[in-house]
Amino acid sequence: QLDGYLPSLHNLEKKYPAFLKETCPHVLPESAFESWKEDERYHHPSEADKAGFRAAANSVWKKRGPESRALCVLRAMDYACYDKLPVNDFCEDVYMSESFSNFTAL
Repeated sequence: QLDGYLPSLHNLEKKYPAFLKETCPHVLPESAFESWKEDERYHHPSEADKAGFRAAANSVWKKRGPESRALCVLRAMDYACYDKLPVNDFCEDVYMSESFSNFTAL
């Protein structure tokens, strides 16, 4: 049973070992993560984001348009399953809207 959630990748080298220790203490010792940041095996060329996908996604999110509302719908199950995951105000408004409560999947 998964009863934990790591909501951000910020400061992952510190937060992920602590998260594992709290939620599944017998998986890996903290020492297993000491050098992973420098180890090329744990990196992917897409991390550099040379195409600017991260900036484009942030721009779309800030507009709070239909695409942003769709992202909220895609994350609805995360919020339903993980009670410690904070819901931002925009998505909360989406979830409380009449159109969301009347939504049915095709």
